[in-house]
Amino acid sequence: MNWDKIKNWVFGGAGAAALLILYQFMQWQVSVEVAKQLAAQDIGTDSKIVSMDDEIDANGAAAAANTTRIDGNERRVEQAFAVLLGRDPE
Repeated sequence: MNWDKIKNWVFGGAGAAALLILYQFMQWQVSVEVAKQLAAQDIGTDSKIVSMDDEIDANGAAAAANTTRIDGNERRVEQAFAVLLGRDPE
C-alpha cells in the first residue's frame, strides 16, 4: 500500500466515525428536548390515574354490596319456595 491509500483510509474512517458521533449526539439532543417538552405539558395523567383508582374503589364497594344483596335475595327465594311447598321456611 502506498501512502495515499493509507491516508485516504485513515481520513475516511475518521470522517465516518465523526459523522456517526455527530449523528448520535443529535439524536440524544432531540430525545432530551422531546422529554423536556413532554414534561412541561400537563396532560392530566396523574389526575386520571387517581380518578380511575377512585372509580375502581367505588366499583369494588358496589360489588361487595351487590354480593350481599344477592345472598339475601337467594335466602328469601329459598324461604318462599319452602312456604310454597308446605315446608318450614327456617
